[in-house]
Amino acid sequence: MCDNRNLHIDHVSKSYGDHVVLEDIQLQFQENGVVGLLGRNGAGKTTLLRVAAGLLFPDKGRVTMGMDDAGSLNYKSRVAYLSERNAIYPHLKVIEYLKWVGQVYRSEKVKPAVAEASEKLDLSGILDRRIGELSKGMKQRVGLAACLVPNPEVLLLDEPVNGLDPAQIIHLRSVIKELGKEKIVILSSHLLQEISAVSDRIVLIDHKKIIVDGPLQEILSRKSNQRIELTLNKKGLTNHLRSVQWVKDVREKSNNVYTVTSADHTDIRELLFDLAVKKGWKILGLKVLDHPLDDLFKTS
Repeated sequence: MCDNRNLHIDHVSKSYGDHVVLEDIQLQFQENGVVGLLGRNGAGKTTLLRVAAGLLFPDKGRVTMGMDDAGSLNYKSRVAYLSERNAIYPHLKVIEYLKWVGQVYRSEKVKPAVAEASEKLDLSGILDRRIGELSKGMKQRVGLAACLVPNPEVLLLDEPVNGLDPAQIIHLRSVIKELGKEKIVILSSHLLQEISAVSDRIVLIDHKKIIVDGPLQEILSRKSNQRIELTLNKKGLTNHLRSVQWVKDVREKSNNVYTVTSADHTDIRELLFDLAVKKGWKILGLKVLDHPLDDLFKTS
């Protein structure tokens, strides 16, 4: 008997003309949590999410949730999709847009649904502002709030942190983690650091096929330690950095530029930021040196 909440992507293939984008994709999503869809640019992540959202029809295979086929009105009421471009109406006020979304989806209680979504995304201070006046980060939060208004069971997020500043990324990560406690959240990215920061499970797509699918810690064990180039406002901090338990090695390249290697497979960018704040250092630059996908693709 089919569980009504299970999302099944069953032998799905999709082409654009002669170009095959997805080939015989099989995935199941059975529990609440955050699933990271990882792949290089052009790997087929967006196409897969759009097929899962019922916005594109596969050439072969099918997508279902319980007894509902993708593309049906009932299916679409259970799934919400946030595009990377997040095409929302710039002339509307935030509150007007969220209410309109509730009316489109015929939410039984539009006002409380809008209030709850606004609270989760911390939008109370901008509800009366026009969307066109907002920063990209704020627009992403409005778009995500709009996805929550109909109270979907599945959230599909296409590169949700792309182009955001560090503070906006950290806030959105915390929101996504919380949403994963009550919904199936599938988000795409070409950056392993972003996926590993929020996901319980990683699905790796390359050359139109799923090549890795498994729990986060199992997947991370396949990649090498993270290396970061850190520029601080002070020199001679090598020993201070080495004394931290999550740092394996530190090399001072010049007076205030350090190469920091993590002790394990953890993303240490936020840890470095917190350490700098605690010590009173100023971070002038922070760059991940290793390509985030190289090791995973080599071992897959």
